Amino acid sequence: TTPVSVSVSRSASTISLAVKDFVESYNDLTKSLSDLGHYSYNKDTKASDAGALQGENALRSVQSQLRSVLGGV
Repeated sequence: TTPVSVSVSRSASTISLAVKDFVESYNDLTKSLSDLGHYSYNKDTKASDAGALQGENALRSVQSQLRSVLGGV
């Protein structure tokens, strides 16, 4: 067999960009989940507004699991 040489190096800029992209994606997801589950009521106009999944246990479960996976962030 022929020897193979493997070189491994750390790229701080690549890691930094990957973390930044992950954080932005996570924040976008949590904003979307929040919008889907929101509820608001205006006392003056007596109008209410609710997200499409407001009150759904599945939505809260997804939010909880995400927080758990990421260490309660």
